[in-house]
Amino acid sequence: MLNLADFSATPGSAAKNLGVIIDSDLAFDKHISNVTRTAFLHLRNIAKLRNALSLHDAEKLVHAFITSRLDYCNALLSGCSCSNLNKLQLVQNAAARVLTKTRTFTKTRTFTKTRKLTKTRKCTKTRTFTKTRTFTKTRTFTKTRTFTKTRKCTKTRTFTKTRTFTKTRTFTKTRKCTKTRTFTKTRTFTKTRNFTKTRTFTKTRTFTKTRTFTKTRTFTKTRKFDHISPVLSALYWLPVKFRIDYKILLLTDKALYGLAPEYLRDLISCYEPPRLLRSQGAGLLAVPKIQRSSAGGRAFSYKAPQLWNNLPEYVRDSDTVSIFKSRLKTYLFSLAFGN
Repeated sequence: MLNLADFSATPGSAAKNLGVIIDSDLAFDKHISNVTRTAFLHLRNIAKLRNALSLHDAEKLVHAFITSRLDYCNALLSGCSCSNLNKLQLVQNAAARVLTKTRTFTKTRTFTKTRKLTKTRKCTKTRTFTKTRTFTKTRTFTKTRTFTKTRKCTKTRTFTKTRTFTKTRTFTKTRKCTKTRTFTKTRTFTKTRNFTKTRTFTKTRTFTKTRTFTKTRTFTKTRKFDHISPVLSALYWLPVKFRIDYKILLLTDKALYGLAPEYLRDLISCYEPPRLLRSQGAGLLAVPKIQRSSAGGRAFSYKAPQLWNNLPEYVRDSDTVSIFKSRLKTYLFSLAFGN
């Protein structure tokens, strides 16, 4: 018993911090028992509603109430005893059985995308030309010439020579000339030219793009003692042990690229060989020496470099976090189920 400012404090065997129950020997027995008890409570409630839910909606409920609890702070469970990890694995197995309740369930989603593009261009060009030229030339000439000439001459001559002679001569000359000339010239020209040009173009281009995607997920109802691995593989769920390794490796990748807290970045360092070796530029991490594998082997500074160095090179050399997560899950999935 401890006395702190006149208050007596009794040391306990476990303490709760951020939802994680930590015991004195870091076995996490009480924490795992609490997680399994709460998970089974929610799983029973989901099982009552399973007949009224579709697979998609039931899977959302399982991830919200079951998977989230299995993944919360699961990096602390690295190196725990197999009995404790088996308890968590039983929760995941039960969730898979509740989710795949039917005898034979085949989910087939067929997406058929058909794009039919028909382009029709009908061009009709009609050009009609009518050229009419009418020329009428009329020339009328009328020439009239009227001449009237009158000459009246009276000549009187008187001679007196004992004889008286009187000669009177009267001349009247009248000339009337009328000349009329009429010319009428009429020339009519009519030129008519009709041109009709018709050009009809019909261009039809038909494109048909059909893309069919078929996703089929078949689940077979598993009884209590049936093997659950095929169902987990069909659901693409990693077992609990590999989910723990996934979380540790993801934190390691973020720490290397400066996306993790500083206290995690200080726990890992790059491997530098004492002499020039081929592993110098392989992106490996230095694994510290430990005295006890039961205690020191569970530390992040030891477990993270050990798991990181066992990864294939193509997984370690991922450019982004999203690519690393995809490749890492595929690699762990192949380790868990061998496919």
